Amino acid sequence: MTAEKVEELIQHLIQIGVLKDRRLMKAFREVDLEQFIPSELQDPRLLYEDMPLPFYQKGTYFRTISAPHMICIMLEHLGLKSGDNLLILGAKSGYIASLATYMAQAGEIFIVEANEEIVNLTRANLEKTGFDKTVSVHHGSPIEGLPALAPWQRILVTGQLDEDTLKKLLDQLDPDGGLLFAPVGIEQQQEFLQVMRQEDEFFGKDLGSVIFGPLQVDVTYAEGQKIQIDLAKLLEEERQRVAGTVTNAEAAGRPIRAPVPIQQDRDRVDAAVLGRTSEFQAGTPGEEEEVPLDQIVTTAVQEACRGGGAVKLIRICEILDVPFDRVTAALHQCAEGKIRDAGPNPLQDQIFVVTQADASVLEDVRGDLERILATAKHLKYETDPGAKLDAIQDLDTTLEQLGDRKDTYGVRLKKIKAIFIRMAAHAKVTRELEEHWPDGAGADLLDRKVALAEEEGNLNDEFLALVKEDLKGITEMIAWAAGEPDAP
Repeated sequence: MTAEKVEELIQHLIQIGVLKDRRLMKAFREVDLEQFIPSELQDPRLLYEDMPLPFYQKGTYFRTISAPHMICIMLEHLGLKSGDNLLILGAKSGYIASLATYMAQAGEIFIVEANEEIVNLTRANLEKTGFDKTVSVHHGSPIEGLPALAPWQRILVTGQLDEDTLKKLLDQLDPDGGLLFAPVGIEQQQEFLQVMRQEDEFFGKDLGSVIFGPLQVDVTYAEGQKIQIDLAKLLEEERQRVAGTVTNAEAAGRPIRAPVPIQQDRDRVDAAVLGRTSEFQAGTPGEEEEVPLDQIVTTAVQEACRGGGAVKLIRICEILDVPFDRVTAALHQCAEGKIRDAGPNPLQDQIFVVTQADASVLEDVRGDLERILATAKHLKYETDPGAKLDAIQDLDTTLEQLGDRKDTYGVRLKKIKAIFIRMAAHAKVTRELEEHWPDGAGADLLDRKVALAEEEGNLNDEFLALVKEDLKGITEMIAWAAGEPDAP
């Protein structure tokens, strides 16, 4: 990464008035753009210029990462805060999602992408840069969103969307101020539209005309073998049925709400967005005032409670734009919590732990995670299709209980649910194969079963690893909050 070019880009974006958020400035400096563009498509002369850059090519077909000024417009107009869950429709190689992690640090970010080759590329980008811990990639049609994991505090659409599709996505917004940002209109020209939801009303703000390429909505597969493609489609259909069952409003006893017209209300939308992000707006150079110690303490306590009882000190530095030593000086004097070492690197690993964390809720969350872990371990070695479905039902029940509790305790609930839905789809498809096409029905079926079993095993391993990691974090949190001297 050329630091000089990055700084030149940041100054350009500030001067044209699209970059105001300190968190996004930091993100541009720390997220390595080169890691999100294949080497064969890189032109060093164009990196960190304010222009779209290609990250995928198939013949004469290209997909690009949006120009930096457009990325600023999209991310800043979302009004992201630390605990927000963000749904991004269209992968853009994972670069935009990685930038967004600096603004929604305690939330979960999901990408929906239709092209499996781009899905695989994006997952690889996130894994090698470390952003796969907070960003997940789903292979599916972006215009469907992810209703089974709704509500979403924020939805970002990175390609052209028509008005009918927009209405489908609006219902996935959080009723308490959820916001969608999208280029809406015909392929030749769209309007950049912010839409905010308050209960069953929607308020919009039009930012002007733009031209975006259309979202890829038809799901494609990287694997060329017909048997693999057929199996992937079968699993996706079953996944959608499972997701639909989970989120069906009529089955849940709730009335199905008809689409509500969007009321244009620029002032209401502006007030909501700016009210959430004003503390992160950069001031004029040389005019910053020193942040009071009591504000540091208040922010640290709020962020720690939002994070389940603890927060990294470096996050407080980033939120308030204050030096590390000033944060430690403020928190060493705080009676509401204490600083603990959670790793070998003080700058990265020191954590502020509040003593007012709700221990009963933490214990309930730990109990749910322990039950989920035990059931998933049993499922891993279960061979009977009917027994697998019973275990899946037990997992579903416990996940619902976990979802009814506070989801701010470091549990990646949406990611856990997303893997569970895929596991449930596999279990149902496996039973179908066993019931209707027994062993000996042909090599084609045998290949399907082998492929299904291999993917099912990988999913279960991924699920177990995720739950174990979150369970470890909750256990440490309980120990810290209790002030145990030997707590990890």
